[in-house]
Parts: sequence; structure tokens; C-alpha cells
Amino acid sequence: MKISADEILIGRQAIFNSSGNVFAYEVRSSLEHNGHASSSALMLNTFVETGFEKVAGPHKAMITIEAQFLIDMVPLPFDAEKVILTLPADTQLTDDLNECLENCHVQGFSFGIENYHFEEKWQPLLNKIDFVKIDITQAAEQLPEQLATLKPFSIQSIAENISTDEQEAYCKAMEFNFFQGENFSQPTLVATRALSENEIIILQLLANLNDPDVTIDSLDNLIQQDPALSYKILRYINSAAIGLRQKIESIKQAVVLLGLKRVKAWATVLAMTSMKTENKDMLVNAVVRAYMCQALVTKSGNSNPDTAFTVGTLSILDVLMRTPMEKILEKLPLSDDISKALLEHSGELGEALECAIAYENLDWDNASFSGCDTDCLNESYLNSSHEGFRAVMGMEV
Repeated sequence: MKISADEILIGRQAIFNSSGNVFAYEVRSSLEHNGHASSSALMLNTFVETGFEKVAGPHKAMITIEAQFLIDMVPLPFDAEKVILTLPADTQLTDDLNECLENCHVQGFSFGIENYHFEEKWQPLLNKIDFVKIDITQAAEQLPEQLATLKPFSIQSIAENISTDEQEAYCKAMEFNFFQGENFSQPTLVATRALSENEIIILQLLANLNDPDVTIDSLDNLIQQDPALSYKILRYINSAAIGLRQKIESIKQAVVLLGLKRVKAWATVLAMTSMKTENKDMLVNAVVRAYMCQALVTKSGNSNPDTAFTVGTLSILDVLMRTPMEKILEKLPLSDDISKALLEHSGELGEALECAIAYENLDWDNASFSGCDTDCLNESYLNSSHEGFRAVMGMEV
């Protein structure tokens, strides 16, 4: 059966360096989940015109590409600085592929090998390979010795499928260069963990910010009580990410010019940046969830888009605090529809949140929203991803 590009769902998974910063995003599709052989061709065609910025932001995009498609596609229509192309483990090595890699490598393109098992067949190509991805769940006992064989070629190793703290610690001890897996986006939540004083203060601030009865004056007073938050908001509003022509001098001026709901939303996100986390990707995910929830309910017309934005933003709190959402909401009184969306994924707000989280986790079976087809879902996600990167980059100015 022939499958077109508008029938696949596209997502990503972050790859981190040893400092916990995002190095690249691996671009994934629902066709890989279904074992379709030509997924890379369809995905790459999707990004030929738009580029990878929407899905990877300022980072590199890593994508698996079949050998014959790579050979036929030369010259590659991508910025060599923006993409890493990886070959499947079952790639058949040929003279044509060797020549193609040689030419592309000279042009500055980087290449990797998926699910690398240190097979002898790859030896002739290793001087053209920059990265190898190793499934930590299938690693052999002689892994330290195997990793040492990569050093003469200056090949960097990526440990993938890391799902526990123990696996992450092991991979760092093995001196992998990069790390990937659900443990970074879905860390273990600790029911008995006590919230820190800083976290409690932030939750109190979030509760006040999301009070439905908050007024312009009360919001202004609330934010002014936190000089650091006030500074962050004004810096962000005056950044290139917002693109205003006039400089905003006060919170009240910002509310008058941009609207109460918009400033509340930004204040909520910026307040969450005060939480101690080394994983900046979580903050990107919070904003992406917020924009995607907002986009989905806007298309349906049945729910308040601003409320959806709030649901998406707050949904990351359990991950940021490594604490179950039930415990967090004890300190964060919210309306019933928001609380049920966060806890049970119920109602249209909950359906939108579940769809956004499914995209984030590459859980294609649950990536759906009533009345929204595949093209609608991809558009919502990619636009939300783009806005998420723009917002977080503006916050870091």
C-alpha cells in the first residue's frame, strides 16, 4: 500500500550531552512504529521546503535514511550543519554507498549508524562515520572494550533506550558521549518526596497567577512582589521572540498592550523556569504542550484556548518536580476542568493534553484528537514546536 507524507505523524526525541543539555533531536515517525520501509524518504520530503527548524529548533536534527534513497537523493537539499543522517543497522554496504558517503562527508555532512553492534562489515566505512547509536538494553559485557575501538576514528557514541537512573549512571560511567531515552522525559516520580521551600513558593505563585478572578492591578502587584520574575517577564516581552516595536517598561503596560491572559500565560511559564532542573528540554516540552493544546481546542471551538494553554503548561509540573500530580495539586487549587484534565485527561482539555503528550512520547497509538486528521495534527505539533523553541530562546536572552 502506498503511503503519502500527509498520512504519517512526525515527532522527535531529544539526545543529551553529558552536561544534560540537548545536543540534537532525533526525528521519528509513525511509519517506523509500523515497520514501513520508506519512512525516511517520506519524512525528508516533508522537510525539504520547510527545513528542520520547526522540529529541532536551533539544534541538529538526526534522521535515519535508507542507503538507496541517500544515493538517489545526492546532492542533498539540506544544510549540512543542521542535520545528522544515520544508516539503519541492516544496511547493505556497496561501492555506490561508499562513494556517496565520501562525497557527502567532504561537503560537511555528518553520518551515524543506528543500533550499532560493532560488526566487522562496517569497518571500511568507519572513517566516514561520526556517530554510532548503541541500544543499552542490548549491550554486550565487553562494551568498554568495544567502545575503545571507536576512538581511533573519532566516532562519538550515543547510548539509546535509557529508561532508568541506573542505566543512565552506567552509560555515563562507560563514558558515552551522548544519551537518549525516556528516563530524560519521563523520570521516576517519588510519591514520598517532600516539596522544597522554593517549589512551594512557586506553586503558590502559580495558584495566584491562575486565579480566575485575578485583575490587572492584582496581577501587577503579584508579579512586582517577585523582582526576579518581573525582570524575566519584561526581558522576555522586549525580546526578539515577541518582536514589539516599542519598549515595555512595566508589567501594567504589558497587560494593557498585550492583554491579561497573554501576560498570565507567560508569567506562568517564566515562574516555572525558576525550578531547579538541568533538563531544559522539559521547559521546551511545557511550552510545546501549551501551544498544541491551545491549537487543538481552537480548531474544535468547544473549549477556551487560554485554559488549554494553562493545562499544557502546568502538565509538566510532575516531571519538573519528580512528584505525582495529585500531590502537586494539593498545593495548587485550580478549577475542576483544569484539575480533571491534568489528573485524568478527561474532557476535551484532557483529550488535547493526552494528544500532546503522545506526540512528545512518540506514542502514535494515542496521538489523536476528535475532528483532527493527520495533517491537522502534524501542523498543530510542528507549529507548536516552533513556538516552543522561539519562546524558550527568548526567555534565555
